[in-house]
Amino acid sequence: MLGWWNRWPRSPFVRRPEPWTLRRALRAAAAGVGLLTLGLLGLGVAGALSTGALGRVWNLRSELLPIEVQDRRGAPLGVIDHCREGNAVNAVPCRESLSVPLTGVSEAFLLAYVAKEDVRFFSHPGVDLGRLPRAMLSGAGGSTITMQLLKNSVLAGHFDYDTDRRGPLLTVARKATEFVLAPLVTWRYGRREVLAMSVNSLPWIGIGQRKGVYDASRAVFGVEPADLSLAQSAFLVGLLPAPGRYLVQEDTPPETATARFRWMRSQQLVTLNILRSHGLVSDGAYAQAVATPVQPRLWRVEYAGSGADLRVVSAARNPDYANEPEPVWAMQELVRRELRRAGVDPKRVGRVVLTIDAQAQAALTQRVQGEGATGPRAAGV
Repeated sequence: MLGWWNRWPRSPFVRRPEPWTLRRALRAAAAGVGLLTLGLLGLGVAGALSTGALGRVWNLRSELLPIEVQDRRGAPLGVIDHCREGNAVNAVPCRESLSVPLTGVSEAFLLAYVAKEDVRFFSHPGVDLGRLPRAMLSGAGGSTITMQLLKNSVLAGHFDYDTDRRGPLLTVARKATEFVLAPLVTWRYGRREVLAMSVNSLPWIGIGQRKGVYDASRAVFGVEPADLSLAQSAFLVGLLPAPGRYLVQEDTPPETATARFRWMRSQQLVTLNILRSHGLVSDGAYAQAVATPVQPRLWRVEYAGSGADLRVVSAARNPDYANEPEPVWAMQELVRRELRRAGVDPKRVGRVVLTIDAQAQAALTQRVQGEGATGPRAAGV
């Protein structure tokens, strides 16, 4: 009856509504994703500019690059990190941070860290689009190693991280800023340099307020980062979601302490399973790591079973544990104090040469320690 209406000439400016088809739905979805992406980019650029992170990213290596300390003969005495001091919620004391190059970190730790935190680290530009939705909606999960580096350095103290402020909008704003800055960091420094900066700035908050793989390996196992085994590496990487759980007090109830260590053991196994599933370790190395009864310095753990059936029976604080400061930390503080006294900005210093003789100092320190002196007393002799 109204067929004439359909034959009536239409104005070129009036479009007949298209039927709702799959193609139209896909176009609408693509347009929505595009608008959302543009919105996030705008939010990220605004966040980078408002926090001053854009300029700091360009000089990130100079901010994180440690001061090299040498004796009068040119022998290395270690390095001193630049780290924030102040009243931030998670401020890390500068005296307890030491950087090491990637060559000074065991391959097992590097494999475990990359596999657990960002398995496509060497193939994406700093942002993993497959994990982006999770990263935007989660305060911790889904971020790449590059995004985590930004969070722990130039974005620390902004938005919802290392501050008293919380909320989903702040989380999205921080993630959007990371999304904008991460490709710039990858392009500027390359993946190896990003990885080196990352492993030396891991937030081991809770473990004696230490950060970085050196402090973690020394505090937890008493070994150098280069000597970390696969089992120890998986244990440390497994702690990253909640390193504060590592701490245990003498009055912690036995059932609470045991449950806490069982959680750490489960996270270690998760890390090992990820390594095996991606073919990064052999079946033999995996089996050996699973069957190794890890004994952190702070804990006294009783295991039962063997091989794949190894399990935690009980765990408690080690009554013999003594948290002696590393002598190198005392040396760091001495150098930093002299720089402050001379009015020198540490970030403008690349190398410090001391008048001491490292060989003579080592011999004297060993002799003093043999007489019962430890920690700063021994380091400052």
